[in-house]
Amino acid sequence: MGREQITIVIIFGAIFTVVWLVFYPPIYAIHDEAAYMAQAYVMRSGTIFGDVAGIPVVSSIETPTGHLVTKYAPGTSFLLIPFTFLGWKSIFLLPLILHLIGFIFFIKILRIYNISPYFSLFYLLYPTSVLYSRTIMADVPSAVFFLIACYFFLKGKKFYFLSGFF
Repeated sequence: MGREQITIVIIFGAIFTVVWLVFYPPIYAIHDEAAYMAQAYVMRSGTIFGDVAGIPVVSSIETPTGHLVTKYAPGTSFLLIPFTFLGWKSIFLLPLILHLIGFIFFIKILRIYNISPYFSLFYLLYPTSVLYSRTIMADVPSAVFFLIACYFFLKGKKFYFLSGFF
């Protein structure tokens, strides 16, 4: 794998990022994204209950104690918390960042097998991946953490703990 191949792949990643930023998502597009965003703000306030935080969360269910909690797992909302401090529109950066991290780890996996990094462009530009890189859904973090886990698993026994962690 030559240095020029990696340079070309990095250029594609940069172009992807610039195009993504030019067409930055102006607002959430689906109901689930609204729930993840609202729950991130609820968790930022130190609780998991939307009614305690005074923030309405779509798709909430009532607990036996009478509090309202989202029906979605908290992982994606937890990852969104740092972006809530920058304003709600910054939340859309998380899927882009995760998509690019997945792209980097896919290149690393290809290197383990001595496969050209050009094949990483299939990951970067795969239509479903491009679509999900623009949405606040659990699919992107799940895919990226799975890729990272696979990478550490392929690195050998010394890294099995990290693989299991991810």
